[in-house]
Amino acid sequence: MDDTIKVQFNKTASDTKKQLCGAKYKVYDSKGRKVHEFTTGKNAELIEGILKVGETYTFKEVSAPEHYKVAKDKKIRIKDTGKLQKLTVVDERIPEVPDTPQTGIKGKTAGMMISLISLLMALGCFACVRAKDKSINVGKLKGENKECIGYLEVPETTISYPVMQTRG
Repeated sequence: MDDTIKVQFNKTASDTKKQLCGAKYKVYDSKGRKVHEFTTGKNAELIEGILKVGETYTFKEVSAPEHYKVAKDKKIRIKDTGKLQKLTVVDERIPEVPDTPQTGIKGKTAGMMISLISLLMALGCFACVRAKDKSINVGKLKGENKECIGYLEVPETTISYPVMQTRG
């Protein structure tokens, strides 16, 4: 291995443009063999004496820091320049999705159900009282209210409703 070959690997954040810590990388040669692995820190990663001139290496991000997407693989062909070779990869920030707003009345479903049941029971009691009150004289009711012409009974129940005549 040639210890004069130096590669500086920079991992930056798309939103801050600053060095991004915590990205885990594996470096593979052209035959798919892992030759190096590292985790990015506050400074650029300096890879020295591992990579060979003329070889193409793939930098594969194994895991990205929290709130960032894993970057696509990045390839570099090592040149015999005697200079520091630089490779920069940018991680894209995952957009924050706001909490879904709650529609309806959170935690009040039971209360609403009790209110609805109470209302239905009251209406049922009213209907039962009206149905049991068969002693109403239709003639007397007609005398008091000229629009009432009788009762409509619901089959197979004890429920009846007054029938009113309207004038158009």
